[in-house]
Amino acid sequence: SWGINAEYGGAEQQEFIKSFLMYEEVETELSLDEFVDFISFLFLFWAIVLLYESAMLACSRDGLGGATIGKRLMGIKVVRASTVTHVQNTPNTVIVSPGNDIGFWRALSRTAFKDLTTTIFFPVFLTMLHSRSGQSFYDVSTGTIVVSRDGEPVLMGAHH
Repeated sequence: SWGINAEYGGAEQQEFIKSFLMYEEVETELSLDEFVDFISFLFLFWAIVLLYESAMLACSRDGLGGATIGKRLMGIKVVRASTVTHVQNTPNTVIVSPGNDIGFWRALSRTAFKDLTTTIFFPVFLTMLHSRSGQSFYDVSTGTIVVSRDGEPVLMGAHH
């Protein structure tokens, strides 16, 4: 069982914790300065994440699409997709052109769109469930697509 051990106060400590959690008033008012500090911290954190993800997606060593550490571990990458053509009789396979690195500014706008659609406009994020190519709103609007890292059957175009 998950009770409190008697050597740590037992029933008395349990009663104190229960009364503290149930009846103690907690100050929830923030001063304007604390609120501004909190928002500033959130914005700074978001800016760091935005720059990190954009830098990682912008380019790769082989010039065929960038990936964050998480995308690398998942075996996927983001490439430029001016055209996306579905391969008949081959599910989940598309021909992408040009299929190369997306560059910093495209990566920055993709990341910003992604953050906005996944936090503020969440229903728009669900558009990828209805897209034949699996592209989300931010992928379509920035001309990118997420593909398999090996890319052979999926990624064809200027480099093949």
